[in-house]
Amino acid sequence: MSLIADLRKLKVYFYDQKDKRFIRAVEDMGFQVEKGAVMGMVGESGCGKTVTAQTMMGLVTGEPGVIGGEFLFRPDDASLPQIELALSRGMNGNRSFQEGGLVDLFHGLERYVTFRSDPFTIIKDSEKWLRRSNRIMEHVRGRNISMIFQNPVQSLNPFVPVGVQLEKTIGRFAAREMGEREIRERALELLDAVRLRNPSEVMNMYAGSLSVGIAQRVVIAVAIASRPCLLIADEPTSGLDTTTKHGVDADIKRGRRPRVIWGTVPDNKLAIDWCPYLDRCAYARGRIRKRCRTVRPELVEVSEGHYIRCYRYYR
Repeated sequence: MSLIADLRKLKVYFYDQKDKRFIRAVEDMGFQVEKGAVMGMVGESGCGKTVTAQTMMGLVTGEPGVIGGEFLFRPDDASLPQIELALSRGMNGNRSFQEGGLVDLFHGLERYVTFRSDPFTIIKDSEKWLRRSNRIMEHVRGRNISMIFQNPVQSLNPFVPVGVQLEKTIGRFAAREMGEREIRERALELLDAVRLRNPSEVMNMYAGSLSVGIAQRVVIAVAIASRPCLLIADEPTSGLDTTTKHGVDADIKRGRRPRVIWGTVPDNKLAIDWCPYLDRCAYARGRIRKRCRTVRPELVEVSEGHYIRCYRYYR
């Protein structure tokens, strides 16, 4: 299979006005997604899963936000020319944003970010950064990448019936011109596909009158309506009832459930040059602990697609 997405060394920082320090929400995050594959991201609460997902959708707007990294993506053929045009704008013909059929959706954004080391400072021209990002992502969001958000009720417009929102999505991203009747039939098909009992009734309801479980199903229907190349799901089963959630979870789990990690995540406002897992590791003892305390371990590929970052393994 071919790659559809390749995220490399993503860095997302926010600034805490109270402590006058930067929060390292995501640092050096990277992974690959192959076409037709399902990839799961597992991590503790607050480790940056949602921020990573929102970054890939171009939705992180907090200061300073995305400050580094590459996001190589393979869009559909119809939108590729517009994306290439947006990426090449202001780059004097430089087409270094292409690699193996993928385009770097973050290309050119680094021009608006400057770092200073002493004291550590991030200077970002947020207005120009956001303008360029939106120019690129307007051809990506929806048609190429869709997202199922963690809070389904807040994801829907409270003043517009959910059926209208679904129909507008279908009409906007349809590969061909569709009539009103055809669009409505497609909307009902999608609501039926997510196992809503009364699709016609739900079409006329507003977000505020939906249960969390029904709203979650509607959001899923909206997300898949555009037939995206990549679908990002941020805890998509969180709003489902217990029985349904158990059935869905049973289809995606493999092997034993992971054990809960004891301890707490280190302060992400501090720059950590050593292994960030040190104080929670039962194996960091003696000379290994001294080494872990000094330098952060390198990421090593132990088998195809499997990596580890641990001095104990290096022995």
